[in-house]
Amino acid sequence: MIIAELLVAAAFDRASALKATLVFHGYLFLSVYKRLQAFKLRLAIFLFAALFYKNNPFVSFINQILTVMANMRNQVRLIGHLGKDPEVRDTTTGKKLARFSVATNESYINDKGERVSETQWHNILCWGKTALLAEKLLSKGAEVALEGKISTRQYTDKDGNRKTVTDIVASDFVTLGGKKTVAA
Repeated sequence: MIIAELLVAAAFDRASALKATLVFHGYLFLSVYKRLQAFKLRLAIFLFAALFYKNNPFVSFINQILTVMANMRNQVRLIGHLGKDPEVRDTTTGKKLARFSVATNESYINDKGERVSETQWHNILCWGKTALLAEKLLSKGAEVALEGKISTRQYTDKDGNRKTVTDIVASDFVTLGGKKTVAA
């Protein structure tokens, strides 16, 4: 009833009626506020106690979320087209390394109502089995979905300038368009 009176007073912009309602029922609002504060305290105590109860579904849910969040660190997923055939070579340690680039396209409508398309190129590295599979299954223009992590490296060029390169180290990929699935 109190809420309804406040809404009616506010709807008709009756400031005096609104003030009178608040003053008349002020003690009730204070009582409700105190009850809410007590409820918040009880809820906080319950949640704190629940954290120490081992078979609590709430705690296992929170642990699942934290596990997923921990696994999401430094994770990249891309879908794009290969810009060239993978270059595969053996490193001095005997591991296979495949390098290729993937173009991802993004389009949006700008302020003028025009469709704008942007292409970004990503350097991709594959190691070991993934490199062998990339050599066998991937070719220029092929559409691929890949997952990996971001890696940065620095080097000094011929002129003595320090350069930073960002690569994506692919852990697995899927060729799109009805081809085979690859997981390393």
